[in-house]
Amino acid sequence: MKQDHKIDELIVKLSTGTITNQELEELVHWYNHFDDTEVVVPSGTGDDADQLKTRMYQRLLEQIGMQSHPKRFGVRRLWPYVAAAAVILLLIGLRVFRDDSNVGHPIDAAKVADIQPGGNRATLSLSDGRVIDLSEAQEGIVIGNELRYRDGSVVFGAGARKLEGQDPGACAGSRTAHYAILRTPKGGIYQITLSDGTKVWLNSASTLKYPVHFQGDERVVELEGEAYFDVRQQPLAFKVLSQHQTIEVMGTEFNVSAYAGDIDIKTTLVRGKVKVASGNEFSVLQPGQRSIIGAEGTHIHVQKVDVGPYTAWKNGQFHFQRTPLTEIMKQISRWYDVEVEYRNEIPQETFSGKMNRDVSLKGVLNIFQVSTIDVRLEDKKLIVNGK
Repeated sequence: MKQDHKIDELIVKLSTGTITNQELEELVHWYNHFDDTEVVVPSGTGDDADQLKTRMYQRLLEQIGMQSHPKRFGVRRLWPYVAAAAVILLLIGLRVFRDDSNVGHPIDAAKVADIQPGGNRATLSLSDGRVIDLSEAQEGIVIGNELRYRDGSVVFGAGARKLEGQDPGACAGSRTAHYAILRTPKGGIYQITLSDGTKVWLNSASTLKYPVHFQGDERVVELEGEAYFDVRQQPLAFKVLSQHQTIEVMGTEFNVSAYAGDIDIKTTLVRGKVKVASGNEFSVLQPGQRSIIGAEGTHIHVQKVDVGPYTAWKNGQFHFQRTPLTEIMKQISRWYDVEVEYRNEIPQETFSGKMNRDVSLKGVLNIFQVSTIDVRLEDKKLIVNGK
């Protein structure tokens, strides 16, 4: 897995022209250890493999500052590296390649002013009215008798024992539950360990409302946006409320996407079993299944899926599997805190592949080299033009 991440990084550096000679040799060494390697050409490009190789080869020469004349500047010495690197690009399509046809002009990445990726950013609103800006140097917080970061440091000094104006330990004996709200902005992500030991990863532009201490005969939280849950198994049921949907679990791992601006609410089960309910209808999901509930919340559609694309964000990756461009742009918008505006017809392309989320915006857009799309950035707004 670590090796895959390293190769992804080298491929992104290759695509953006920032790879060093040593890194290029490492990438070529990785490629040369494959047996029976098959070159994959994106479908519908209008090029055969040789034509696409030539085009990508010319591009690589430009990136490393050489001319396409093999008898000049000692190019013959580096020829094996350049040729192998070109085949790597074809083999894995920069780890993202187009699935459909009608390929036209590539994205002009030069038109895109660079924007850095999101990171650990969130605020915590307490029931006494305080709002705490959580540390960007930390990955998450742990709810207990003291509010601490995952490394054990106290979140806000001496006041940490008074989450709602009183000792949080007193909440367990109180009849009134005290709630806190964890919010991530666009370009933010954060993790929280709830008082029962349940871990929640909150994606960008999302909100989680939870009791400081669970009380009664069930554990209930409210979600708007997207979160990944690793629920601590207990006799008490754990429920996640979001718009038209209620999820009930005992102990399991699952992902919920319930953004206010999205038409559907999507729940993907990784491990265990969950009951998804909407109105008078419910469905019990098995691992590897995904439920989709429409805007009206009147029907639950269940499908078998590869959970990877729907949980990759938790592990710091983009992972697309025949994903429409519009969905990809939603993810880009939330992670890089940019707006997206479509001009002319909305492109209908779909893409497959994966890459790390810690690259800049330009690095992501460089992935879509073979497409009908033209993109430019104007005042933190991505203008998308279909050809």
